Amino acid sequence: MADTYLKLHDGFPENRKVVAAGGDAAWLHVCALAYASRNLTDGLIPEGVVPRLSDRKQPTKLATKLVEVGLWHKAGHDCPRCPEPGVGEYLIHDYLHHQRSAAKVEEIKGKRAISGSKGGAQKAANAQAGAKQNPSNLLGGSYDAAEANDYPDTDTDTDTDTEEKEPPSSGGRAADISPEIVEAVDRVCDHLAQRIVANGCKPPTVGTRWRDAARLMMTADGRTEQQIHAAIDWCQNDEFWRSHVMSMPKLREKYDALRLQASAKKGRGSPPPAAPPATSPRDRWMERQ
Repeated sequence: MADTYLKLHDGFPENRKVVAAGGDAAWLHVCALAYASRNLTDGLIPEGVVPRLSDRKQPTKLATKLVEVGLWHKAGHDCPRCPEPGVGEYLIHDYLHHQRSAAKVEEIKGKRAISGSKGGAQKAANAQAGAKQNPSNLLGGSYDAAEANDYPDTDTDTDTDTEEKEPPSSGGRAADISPEIVEAVDRVCDHLAQRIVANGCKPPTVGTRWRDAARLMMTADGRTEQQIHAAIDWCQNDEFWRSHVMSMPKLREKYDALRLQASAKKGRGSPPPAAPPATSPRDRWMERQ
C-alpha cells in the first residue's frame, strides 16, 4: 500500500457544492477521496465500492446527490476539465488538480527506493572509514580541547513547526541544487532517522525542514556528506547528545558544539580511574566520559 495523503482545503465545509450535497454526502465524498488516494485510482470510484466507503444510510442515493451537485461525474458528463469514467464508475471532479496522480506516487516511491539503496551503501562505507579516522577530524578539523564545554547550553529538540525557519542562503537556493546534492540530502536524512529509531525512539517525520537543514549544511555551511554522516554517528552514540539531537535542523544548529566535544574527548585521552558511585545524573554522565 502506498504511503499517501490527502489535500483537503480548509474551506471544504463551506464549499457551495458541499453545502448543497449535505453532510452525509460530503462525508461519503471525503471517504471516496481517501479510497482513490490509497488505491491510486486517479479519482475513479467503482460503483460497487460505494456502499462500503461510508457508514451513512442509502449510499447510492448519496452518490447520486454528489453527481447532481458536480462533485462526482458519471460516464457522459460535460465537464471540460475531467476525463471520462468508464461504465459502472464514478469520477471525483478535479481529482488530479488537487491530489497526486498514481504515476507521481510511483515516481516518488522509485526515487526513495533508489535513495535508500544508495544511502545504505554510503552508510556502510562511512562506518568502515570512520573506524580508521578520528571523530573530531571527521566533524571538521581539530580544535583546542580547552575551548570545549562538557555541558553545552542545549535544549531537547521537539522539531515543531513553530520553530523559526531559516531562509536558504544565496549559495544554496533549493532551485539551484544539483541532483547529487538532492541524493546526498536524502542519504543523511535517512541516516539520522535510522539512528534515532535504533536508539529506541519513535520514527521521526522527515519533511521539508529536515531536507532544508541538510541542504544548507552542505551548500551554505560547507560541510561534506562524510562529515555530516560522522556527526550523526558521533552524536547518536553519545548518551548525552542523542537526546538533544533529534532532527536535522538541530544537528545543523549544534554542529560546532559537537565538533568541539569530539575534539575535547580526543584531548582527554584515556579515562581516569573509576570514581565512587555517583549520586546525580550529571555525575553519572561524567563517569562515562
